[in-house]
Amino acid sequence: MFGEPRMSAPLLQALPPLPSSALLPAATLARGERRNIRRGAPLPATPGEEISSLYYIEEGLLRTFRTSEGGERKTLHLVGRGYFIYESYFFSRRPVQIDCDAIRDLTLIRFDRATAGLLMRQDAFFANRLMCSVALKMHLMGSDLVSIAYETPLTRLKLCIASLANAEGGHINNEDAPELVVSQMELAELVGVHRVSVGRLLQRMQNESLLEIRRGRLRLRSAFFSDKDLRCWHDLAAPAGSEKNT
Repeated sequence: MFGEPRMSAPLLQALPPLPSSALLPAATLARGERRNIRRGAPLPATPGEEISSLYYIEEGLLRTFRTSEGGERKTLHLVGRGYFIYESYFFSRRPVQIDCDAIRDLTLIRFDRATAGLLMRQDAFFANRLMCSVALKMHLMGSDLVSIAYETPLTRLKLCIASLANAEGGHINNEDAPELVVSQMELAELVGVHRVSVGRLLQRMQNESLLEIRRGRLRLRSAFFSDKDLRCWHDLAAPAGSEKNT
């Protein structure tokens, strides 16, 4: 269960939900091994382990975090479909140094080292999306982009909600936005602000006709996905050029 977050917890950065044009095609996914991971179940690697495979998120949502000596979880990112995980450890051949947990059911595609190397040499779209996954994470942490590293709580909350919607089948290209089952307490922990602040921000978004607040649920309106804070990330995350081949 999600508890009231400690106010010393660092502020979350949600990676932008990716448009459908940025997702790997079925033919590429078939080159790997599919793994289904239930919400709360262990992920393929834990801190201190070395990995020999590259993992791609086909569906679902996870968060990366570090655990302090006092046992406090410090959230780093929300990572959804279309992104790779552990890629820096895969390439450096160093032990994993972050924890991950599934906050929504996950479908991962595992590419062994030989297959990943072959795809990087022969499949330009695969290589592009892998590099984009790495670059977007670096983009958030870049010292020359401090303004992004310290986004307002409102922007972080919008990205968090968009990531949850993307994990449940609604994303930036959808006209019919989904209804999310999510509590203010859960959003507060993910974003790293107090539950009362989340309530005020949700009310502000409702006043701007971006969503409707219901008991334990959020009904997103189509205007939510055309919000300027999300569109700028969508443009950054989208692949250059035309739609990918399927």
